[in-house]
Amino acid sequence: MNTITIEPCASAKAFDIVIKDKKIDIRKAEKIIDKIGRVAAATEVVLLGTLDAKPVTVYASGRVMIKECTRKEADKIGNKLIDALEKGKAIL
Repeated sequence: MNTITIEPCASAKAFDIVIKDKKIDIRKAEKIIDKIGRVAAATEVVLLGTLDAKPVTVYASGRVMIKECTRKEADKIGNKLIDALEKGKAIL
């Protein structure tokens, strides 16, 4: 896996996870997240859902935003999500 960075989002109480030089297959991610959390809506470029009771937005560009959480929660949720996406071959 290429570099993954977790940074505070400047515009919200959230953290961004960026997977460098990778994309996310939203359709595969939708099926994966539906098993470990809840999917509220999805298009070809973005998925909105919840994981561990926290709002999560997944972008096809390789970016994930975890909202309304602490850094520790973002680390935990981010690792859980990235691991699941890798195992499900949703990271391209």
